[in-house]
Amino acid sequence: MTAPGSDGLTFERNEVFRLFGQCILQLQHYEISLKSLIAAHRISIPASAVSEADIERARTNRVAQTNHHTLGTLIGEMTGSFLASDVGQDAVAASERLSAVDIRMGITLPPEDFAQTTADLRDLVVLRNFLVHHFLEQHDLGTLSGCLTAQRVLMDSLERVGQAHSDLCSWAEGMSQAREAMALYLQTGEFQDLIFKRASKT
Repeated sequence: MTAPGSDGLTFERNEVFRLFGQCILQLQHYEISLKSLIAAHRISIPASAVSEADIERARTNRVAQTNHHTLGTLIGEMTGSFLASDVGQDAVAASERLSAVDIRMGITLPPEDFAQTTADLRDLVVLRNFLVHHFLEQHDLGTLSGCLTAQRVLMDSLERVGQAHSDLCSWAEGMSQAREAMALYLQTGEFQDLIFKRASKT
């Protein structure tokens, strides 16, 4: 709605700027949260060193590595490692001749949900690239109708990013619970026996 006594075009263009800035900030917030989840969901440590200090060191290295990833790379790891469409992957993987322990936590979805979620996440990368690189090419902010169309696109984008972030927060909460359970498992005799038996074969 145009503010009383103001230039209509200027007002609507400023509203586009406000919505655009909100979209970019939401995307950055999502990317920061995604980096945190991706960094925490998988670590690899030498089989000869599975103390809490070793695990924490591996986590620190993983965070440093993930911080350099682009949104597209993060989404690729999300759909290729964190999300799965079956239950055929172990949370703790180890080869028969054990040299390292790979600890992974993730979400298993039914095939249809996995396909839809993967498509939605890839669309989010497309949306981000569109906003950053092509938004002004597609919308004429020199006209009132162009500004109003741009606002509708941005409001739809905000809704999509907001839903994606809500899903991410739900996954992160579930992973936090799984991480606590995993920490307890790593201290059990069952896990220690697994490490000892396989390490002794190397």
